[in-house]
Amino acid sequence: MSEIEELERRIANALDRLSEALEALRSGSGRAGATALVAELEAERAANAVLRRRVQGLRERREETEARLSQKVERLMERIENQDAQLARMRSLNAQLREINAELREAGAGGIAPDAIDRGMRAELDALREIRAAEADEIEQILNDLRPLVEERTDA
Repeated sequence: MSEIEELERRIANALDRLSEALEALRSGSGRAGATALVAELEAERAANAVLRRRVQGLRERREETEARLSQKVERLMERIENQDAQLARMRSLNAQLREINAELREAGAGGIAPDAIDRGMRAELDALREIRAAEADEIEQILNDLRPLVEERTDA
């Protein structure tokens, strides 16, 4: 953006010089002032064309960045949907495991060995820990993926 500001400053200076040249022309400085005025006008037209090309380049880069960010967001949304489906499956399996353990506890009252109940309870606890770890990993991964996007947005 500093290039644009520099060009704007140059254009403003040129316009000031043009005003001075016009004033000199009006006061009768002659043909030399008119020639200088035309030359400055052409130079500023060229600078203006350069500025327009640069602005167009900036617009194109912004559009490319927006398209790239849009693609990243789409990929992140797909990952979130996939992880949501995986998490739903894990929760379903965990619910089944709890039901089985409940049945084991009931059967344990009828004489099943306590170590079978303990194994079932440990399996349930391990499944719960696994779900929590998966959720924590998922949150961390999402945050890591979103952090660059947020930084790009705040830099723009």
